[in-house]
Amino acid sequence: MIHVYGIEHILYLLFSICLVVGVTLFAKRKIKTEKGLQLLIRLCGLVLFAMILYNRLSICVNSQYWYAPENGVFGRFQLILPNSFCGMTSLCLSLAVMFGRRDNIALHALTYLGLLGGLLTLAYPDFIGQDPSFFYSCTISGLLHHTMAVVLSVLMLSTGYVRPDFKKWYALPICFCIYITYGLFLVRVLSYGDAFYIYTEILDGTSLNWWTMAVILFPVHLLWLFIYTKLTTHKGVRRNVRKSHSA
Repeated sequence: MIHVYGIEHILYLLFSICLVVGVTLFAKRKIKTEKGLQLLIRLCGLVLFAMILYNRLSICVNSQYWYAPENGVFGRFQLILPNSFCGMTSLCLSLAVMFGRRDNIALHALTYLGLLGGLLTLAYPDFIGQDPSFFYSCTISGLLHHTMAVVLSVLMLSTGYVRPDFKKWYALPICFCIYITYGLFLVRVLSYGDAFYIYTEILDGTSLNWWTMAVILFPVHLLWLFIYTKLTTHKGVRRNVRKSHSA
């Protein structure tokens, strides 16, 4: 049986760290043009899209609905739509970088959600014990799309493709509201058991669900944006002072 922080998990964490560092260093040292950076980021977005599609198809194929012919084609693929924060973020993030502009407003929510959700899941992937094989499609595809979400988020933040901006704080709560509305549609209309932890806990035996996560996440997000804005503004002022003295 596969365990969290077993040998397979630890080796995968090392692989993920090497991938994040490797892609980021490659971009910082080898990519010299805006066009080259955009191409790399869109390529990562394409890989992320492929990984989340692989994950959702794996869930469909391994679900009880797949083996019930009476459900028809739609019934077999009814679980194709992401019903978690991480799954939906991976899908939307990949589309936002493939078809959106640099630093577009959607990235000011999706980048943070992808980074935070990816890091938390890689640190504690509670789903890796669902099958004796680490390479069970639902397991490995879940890990891969979380890894790519982290790779893409770190890459965009480190290269300035997405610049944290306190004035764009509203992107995250709006995105969160859209997720919950979409989750209610999945539950009430498409008969999903649950979506976005609306009715269940994030961790069994705790009171941590979507609204408690929001209460924690929004203030932390605002604090991070405030600190980042203050630090960058201070650095900009110091840089301008140095230029004026040298001139």
